[in-house]
Amino acid sequence: MNTSADDCEISTKKIRSSKKIIFPTNSDEISVYPNPTQGNLTVELNVKRGQVVYFELYDVLGKKQDEIKLTAGNLHQLNLMQKQHGIYFYRLVDNNSAILKSGKIIIE
Repeated sequence: MNTSADDCEISTKKIRSSKKIIFPTNSDEISVYPNPTQGNLTVELNVKRGQVVYFELYDVLGKKQDEIKLTAGNLHQLNLMQKQHGIYFYRLVDNNSAILKSGKIIIE
């Protein structure tokens, strides 16, 4: 049997995300610590006055567990003590839906 590319049907899907991923040029610009944490988390990120940045916390199934708005400043103290112990994923997202940083944290 002789087949050609015309005989085969090829389908492709484009997967689009509504979030633009923008990582800082210097990876030291944003820090999230300590990791693992007992529930108190520090986010070191320079949020300028008028800028909107959210810390989004997701469980391992991808369900959003929390969204915390970060105010102007460089050090942001987050209280996650009410969360169950386990592995979580976070994203720092600005008001343009750009992901500034993402990662994994463990709450002990």
